[in-house]
Amino acid sequence: MSEYTVKVVRLDSIKLQAKILVVPGDKVEEELSIFAGERGLINKAAYEDFLLAAFVVNLSQLLMEIQKHPSLFDIALDFRLELLEHIYTHNSALLPENIYIDESGKLISAPSENCIKLEDNDVWKQNSFDNMYSGDLPAESDAQFSNPFSHMEYDTVSEWWERLRMYVVVRKYSHDDCLEILNSRYFGDRPAFETFSVIACIEDFEKLFEIIDNFGVNKRIPAAKLMSELYELCNKVNPMLTYDNAQRTEDSDFISDVISDIEDAEMSSYPPRDSRNRRMQSAANRRGSQKKEKKPSFKDVPRKELLTLNGRIIKFIIGQDAAVKTIVEAIQRASVGLREPHQPIGSFLMTGPTGIGKTETTKILAQELVKSRTGLIKIDCSEYSSDHEYAKLIGAPAGYIGHDEGGVLTNAIRKNPFSIVVFDEIEKASAKVYDLMLQIMDEGLLTDGKGVPSSFKDAVILMTSNIGVKEVAKVGKKIGFGDVAVLTDDKRIKALEAALKKKFRPEFLNRLDEVVHFGPLDKPSYLKIVDLELKKILDRLKKSEKITVTYDKKVKNFIYKRGIDEKYGARPLKRCIKKQFANQLTRYILNDEITKGDFVAATIKKGAVDFSISKKAEGFDDPPFYLSKNTTTEE
Repeated sequence: MSEYTVKVVRLDSIKLQAKILVVPGDKVEEELSIFAGERGLINKAAYEDFLLAAFVVNLSQLLMEIQKHPSLFDIALDFRLELLEHIYTHNSALLPENIYIDESGKLISAPSENCIKLEDNDVWKQNSFDNMYSGDLPAESDAQFSNPFSHMEYDTVSEWWERLRMYVVVRKYSHDDCLEILNSRYFGDRPAFETFSVIACIEDFEKLFEIIDNFGVNKRIPAAKLMSELYELCNKVNPMLTYDNAQRTEDSDFISDVISDIEDAEMSSYPPRDSRNRRMQSAANRRGSQKKEKKPSFKDVPRKELLTLNGRIIKFIIGQDAAVKTIVEAIQRASVGLREPHQPIGSFLMTGPTGIGKTETTKILAQELVKSRTGLIKIDCSEYSSDHEYAKLIGAPAGYIGHDEGGVLTNAIRKNPFSIVVFDEIEKASAKVYDLMLQIMDEGLLTDGKGVPSSFKDAVILMTSNIGVKEVAKVGKKIGFGDVAVLTDDKRIKALEAALKKKFRPEFLNRLDEVVHFGPLDKPSYLKIVDLELKKILDRLKKSEKITVTYDKKVKNFIYKRGIDEKYGARPLKRCIKKQFANQLTRYILNDEITKGDFVAATIKKGAVDFSISKKAEGFDDPPFYLSKNTTTEE
C-alpha cells in the first residue's frame, strides 16, 4: 500500500528548510478533488496556491519567519518559485502538463476521452504570477503588511461572509478617497487589484487572515477564491472600487459618470464633501487621543515592583504567607520569560474553607500588580452551572440572539488584556466551562461567537473553590489515640487532593501551574485581621470627618471573642466590627457628641465599647504629638 512521505529540502532564497509532502501516484486525484466544484475553470495562481498550502508541511512557520524579517519581503516571489520547484521535483505527477480535466470538470492524472489539459482551460492564465516573475509590475508586493490608506476617514459596515459564517468589518470610503485608492498604483491584472482592495478595505485584515489560517480554510479552499469572495464584500460597500475603473482613472468624464451613477443608486452612501475637512480634523483628534490611551501590559511592570510584590500583598492577606508566596513566585518566573509566551501569566486553583482570604487575595493582587481594581474580571461560576449558559462567556453563535454583543469574558479581556481573571467557586461551573478553561490555560486563547480570538497571555487566572472542606472535616473527626486524632497539614493536603481528583478531570488539573492551599487561621491571625479592618474604617473616618480614633488591645480581644466563628472564617469578625464598634461610633457622630477635629479613645467598659472624647485645643491645627504618632495604642 502506498504511503505519504516527507522530504526535507533547503531553500536557498531564505536559508531555511522546508518540508515537502510526497504523495503516492494513486493518491494524486484524491488530493486534487478539491477543485471539483470549479467545473474545470482553474487558474494557475489558484492551482499553485493550493500546492503550497497542501504540500509544504511547515509553510506557516516559513511565512512567520519572513514576517519577522522585512528584508525578505523583496524575495517573496523567489521563495514562492523555489517552493513550487521542490514540490514538482518530488511530485512530478502534479506538474500542470501532467494533469487533465475530464468532461465533468474533475482533475485527473491520466488522459481520457473528451478531456483537456489543465493548462488549456479558459481561465488558466487569468490569475497568473508570471508577469510578476518577469518584473512587469513594480517590485512592491500587493500583500502589504499595513493598510496604506489608514490616514483616510471612513465609516465601517459589517458584511456577512458565508464561508466562515461570520461578519467581516469593511471600510466604506468617500468618492474622493476611492479615487485616491484607484490612482495609488498600477494594477497588472484583476486578481492583483482585488487583493489590493481587500487590504485597503477590510478592517484588521491581518487578524482575519489569522482566523482563516487557524481554521485551516486556506488548506481546503484556494487562496484566490477566498480573496475573490472577500473582494465581493468590499465592492458591495465600495462599488467604485473595480478593476475596470482602476484602468480608466485618467478618463475624467468616465469617472464622473461612475460617481453620478453611484450617487443616484445611493443618495446618502458617503458623507458630503463640505464636511470633509471637519471629518478629517475629528478623525485626527480621535487618532491622537487613541495613541495616548496605551493599555497597561505585564511587560511594563517594573522589576522592583515585582520583587516587592510578596511583601506588599501579605500586609493585607493575613496568615496565608505560603499561599501568597506560591502565586507571587510563579508571576515572577513569568516576568523573566520562564513560561510559554502564549500562555497566561499563571493559572492557579485556590482551595480552602470560606472566609480565609481567597477572594481578598484576588482583589489585593489586582490592586498591587495591575494597579487597578478595574483590572479584576470576576466570573461567578454559579451563574454558569447549566451546559447552555457557558455561551454567555464567549457570545452566542451566528444566527442566535445576542450574537453581535459578544461574550462577557472575551469582551472583558479584550478591553483589559492585563487583568486578574477570577472564576469564583469553580466547582459549581458546567463541564462546558471547564472545556473553555482548558483552551485558556493551554493555548492562552479563547475564540468568541464571532470567530475572533482573545488572548490571555497578559492575564493571571485564579480559580477559587471550597472543595475538600467536608473531607478535611471528616479526617479531623477520626477517633483514636496519639497522632491518629491529630489533623496535620499533610493529612489536610492529602484529603484536599483526593477531593480535587474526584471532582476535576486529570487534563484540567495537569494544566494548572499550582494548586494553592489556603490553611485555617489561628488567633494571632484573626487579631491582625481585626486590627486591619479597624484601621480601614478609622482611616476613612479621619479622611472624611477629620476625626481621630484610637483603640486598645481590649477592643481587639472583645471583637475576636464576640465575632469568631472558625466555620465561616474572618467574615463574622467584619460583621462584629460593624455591629459592636462602627454602629456606636456612628450614633455619637450623628448626635454631634463627636464633631470634626475631635480625638476619641476606644476601650472596653462593662462588656461594651466605650468612647472617651477630647475636644481639639484652640489654637492648635495639628493633634498633640502623643496622639499623632500612632493610631493604635496597646496596653
